[in-house]
Amino acid sequence: MKLSTKAILLSAFVFPGTGHLLLKRYRSGFIFVGLCLLLVSCIFIHAVETGPLLAAHISALISNDLIEPTFESIIAAAQKQLPHIQSGLATTLSIVTLIVWAISIFDLYRNKPTLDQS
Repeated sequence: MKLSTKAILLSAFVFPGTGHLLLKRYRSGFIFVGLCLLLVSCIFIHAVETGPLLAAHISALISNDLIEPTFESIIAAAQKQLPHIQSGLATTLSIVTLIVWAISIFDLYRNKPTLDQS
């Protein structure tokens, strides 16, 4: 298997930018890796901030006997409350992460003929 094909598969299935690093294209590789790490950490931080708000709301519903403490009723309450807590930020960050990932793959695919020659 050619090195450029390995690089494309590495960026596609492991993490964006890793294929660039394999090909010693360090600048673009670190840009893709850094950008995706930043986006993934923002998604994680948003989830950590949103979780306690949702847990407090569900805890209040259970303590006030508004819902039963069963798995199904807790999931239903979470699904009703989540749109009010979330601002769509996690969805936007996820879409941007996928776009950056796709650009990383496309960049390697676009340069594949020149990479195979060298």
